[in-house]
Amino acid sequence: MKQTALWIAILASTFAMAAQAADPAKTVDLSGIWRGSHTSDRVGYQHFIRVQKSGAGFSGQGLSWFALTEEQAQGATRGQRPVPDYPGALCVSQQFAIKVDGDTVTFTGVSAQSLLNGAKYSPDVFSGKLSTANVIAGDASDGKKATGIFRLWKDGALAKPLPLDLEKGKTQNVPCVDGGNYHYSVYIPKSYDPEKATPVLINFNPGGNGEPLSTKMAEETGWIMAGLTEAKNGPWGPIMENRDAALFDLRRRFNIDMKHVYFSGHSGGARSAASSGVTYPGICAGLILIGAANGNGTPPKDQPIFYIAGQTDMNKGEVESTYDKALKSGRKCKLIIHPGGHDWGRPEDHEAAIRFLAEMNAPAKTADKKK
Repeated sequence: MKQTALWIAILASTFAMAAQAADPAKTVDLSGIWRGSHTSDRVGYQHFIRVQKSGAGFSGQGLSWFALTEEQAQGATRGQRPVPDYPGALCVSQQFAIKVDGDTVTFTGVSAQSLLNGAKYSPDVFSGKLSTANVIAGDASDGKKATGIFRLWKDGALAKPLPLDLEKGKTQNVPCVDGGNYHYSVYIPKSYDPEKATPVLINFNPGGNGEPLSTKMAEETGWIMAGLTEAKNGPWGPIMENRDAALFDLRRRFNIDMKHVYFSGHSGGARSAASSGVTYPGICAGLILIGAANGNGTPPKDQPIFYIAGQTDMNKGEVESTYDKALKSGRKCKLIIHPGGHDWGRPEDHEAAIRFLAEMNAPAKTADKKK
């Protein structure tokens, strides 16, 4: 009996130690660099947060920015004043108190200071479940009210894509990981290699249920092609949230080249695509704008744009006028007027547009050396 009691005591102690070791609150170490995105209404912020241990918890300091490259945002912390293409750009220095409660992690902003134009910015509060992949996702707030959705991930968490569980050479609709409210359709070219960084083209449809713009060109260029499902004409919040949820999911599933992300769309979808160019300088490598040309602000001049409009399109004048201004500004751009009206145009128009963007971003060819 004594021996049995001893074994019971040992087993109970072992289980208790195992339970303690498995408790995320006692084992998780958030120290290091965290990156992220926070989508609020029509604005998509990016984050860079350095986390360190602080007493029984953690603290963080870092940056939130909009319509700037990360290099420009980091430079602002050193007193360098970037000259953004978009006048409404933001760069904010933030301090966070960070708490771990079970598998829930909460970043509570304790201060926020603009580094650019003195714009007011309330400290963010990010609270969500910590996944095994070092990702936190959920609803953001300013401590008082909801302010959109966020995703934070520890540096390196997206370095290796998930095992491929989707079929190549076929258009499929998929739910966004860590954000099941949103979906997108995706076409993976047969040549896709997870060892190689791959460009992606994200398409906006004004009626929702967006499809990849051209599966033929996905095979020709090797690009992944995606279409947003919930994004459609209407409030900006769901449009931008669907875009950012899909972009994050694409990064989790595939080896995405984050210097060569492209956006396209028709009508209101073109406006959403143009606005995405403003949001993601340094990430967006070009735009295809069909049946409309203006979004929230003018995309950076280094983003090439292919404009398409119908001969009887109600927005033809807007497209032609914007194209003329783009040419005069020195932007690399092109325009096709097709014989139709306010519609997507012809498949060959899309093919020409994608080839144009691919050529604009192709590696420079060096001249053969004379023997």
